Amino acid sequence: MRKKIEECVSILTSLIGDLSVAVEVIKDYEKQPSFHLESEKEFRQCVYRLCFSSIVINCRKYVEFTAKYGQILNAIIPEHQEHKNKYIALINNNNAIKALRNDYIAHVQSSSTKKALTELEVQNSIVEMIGGEHNTLLFLNSISPDNIESTDLADSLVGTIQLLRDALVDKL
Repeated sequence: MRKKIEECVSILTSLIGDLSVAVEVIKDYEKQPSFHLESEKEFRQCVYRLCFSSIVINCRKYVEFTAKYGQILNAIIPEHQEHKNKYIALINNNNAIKALRNDYIAHVQSSSTKKALTELEVQNSIVEMIGGEHNTLLFLNSISPDNIESTDLADSLVGTIQLLRDALVDKL
């Protein structure tokens, strides 16, 4: 059992890093005035596609992790089941996350239309995923807020993953 717990800790630690870095890259670029220049539009779109691709993949990895290791988590740290399940539901209920993964991030063509998505279609899917074009910061903070250590960890995906990881470490 110890080996499985260590495996879980390793996966969760990787998820924390991958999600946090993707969010931090966007936030750091957003603070730079030059990032918003019209001449930087293509670069800005690339940064967003890169970071949101990572966010989508790692959100889906979190769901996959909880499916594959759920019995271990529920047996060892049942007190975190509610928090764990909250983010599974949020990810699974966000149809744009699934669509982006299936139609763009993991494939060169949409699985339904059998055509490559245009840049505008990708951008519109990202906007749908975050809940509107003015919700970027709100969405990013729900994944990984600034100064996460001073927040309620259960209020973000990365915080919840930290709670799970730390609870498992305590059981080693």
